[in-house]
Amino acid sequence: KGRPLIVCLRENSRPPHYVVVTGLDGQQGFVLVNDPARRKLLKLDRTGFEEGWSATQNWTLLALPRQDTLVRQEN
Repeated sequence: KGRPLIVCLRENSRPPHYVVVTGLDGQQGFVLVNDPARRKLLKLDRTGFEEGWSATQNWTLLALPRQDTLVRQEN
């Protein structure tokens, strides 16, 4: 929610690479990613995405602000 995920994918026989997940459409079955090797706002079939992601043991990076930063912003 408001924080994109960086994930590692291994598609077909290509080397693993990183993409930024920017959206998910569960009804239509696709994942929207920014892929520096291909292009922005790329629609990937959800099944293919999950296969490529699981090939990297579901490697994911979620960056969060430091806790003390969150406290200051709330006050």
